[in-house]
Formats: sequence, structure tokens, C-alpha cells
Amino acid sequence: MAQDPILWEFWAASIVLPFLCVGYAFFSRRQKHARWAKIMSLVALVPGITWPTIQWLIMHSRSYGLSRTVYYQLVGWRGVSAGLLLGIYITIVARPYKKESTPSTEPTADKAQ
Repeated sequence: MAQDPILWEFWAASIVLPFLCVGYAFFSRRQKHARWAKIMSLVALVPGITWPTIQWLIMHSRSYGLSRTVYYQLVGWRGVSAGLLLGIYITIVARPYKKESTPSTEPTADKAQ
């Protein structure tokens, strides 16, 4: 049962990506994400883990003896979970965030008066 090696690399990357996104949202030092973005990154873990699981079943559908109907349902659910995942990630990245800036030591006009 030899599969294309690039499929295995994409599959492994798709497992790691949701966890990297959660780490980015929670632990980014330069960008302070809103609370909703942090929660949505956690919500994205569900389709983020579902997508590679369904992909695994699709890659091994013949060895598991899955029918064509089940195969096509898995392909459909893989598309739904990938769409949810991409939509959530694009929303998190596209929305504005608060930039963490260091406080300036220069006096401003308001402080001088």
C-alpha cells in the first residue's frame, strides 16, 4: 500500500497546523489578539483535527472496505471541515489586532504643560 510521500507530508503538516495557530493566537508577543480570536483558534482545533482524520480514512478506504457512498461522504465532510478551518483562520488573520508597543520615554506636549 504505497502512497505518494508528498501526501504523507501534507497529512503530517495538517495535524500540526491547528496547534501552531492556537500558539500564535495565545502567545504572540508582537500582536495582541482579541479574546474572540483566541476562542475561535480553539474552536478551529475541531475541524483542524477532523480534516486529517478524514483524510487518513480516505487514503485507506480500500483497506477498510468502505463503500463508494461512504467514500464520497467522507470526501464531502473533508471539504466542509477544510472550509471551516480556512474560514476561521482567514478571519483571525484578517481582523485587526492590537499591536504591543513599548512605552515611549519622550515627553509629549500634554505632559510638558
